[in-house]
Amino acid sequence: MGFGQKLLNKLTMEGIIDLRFCKEGDILITSQGLKMKYLEPTLAGHFYDHHVQYLDGKYKRSLGTRTHSGHVMKFHRKPETDNDIVKIIKKAEYENMAK
Repeated sequence: MGFGQKLLNKLTMEGIIDLRFCKEGDILITSQGLKMKYLEPTLAGHFYDHHVQYLDGKYKRSLGTRTHSGHVMKFHRKPETDNDIVKIIKKAEYENMAK
């Protein structure tokens, strides 16, 4: 496990998610148990900060956005139904897990 993944694991264990550490292809796990793929930051001035794509569930292949902290909504959050990001797995680490 590389230093980057160790740092992300530590931050995640402390309840801190920061999508600014993500690179294209990193895997994101949501609070509802779905997998997403990190695509890229949004353009400056966009209301949300990051583009993501669902990899499974009823939203499979759908695109979405998230805040830096991984939340679906900036305001009026609904934790019981929102697919907020709770874990980041670096692309290389995820590929190693799949082997």
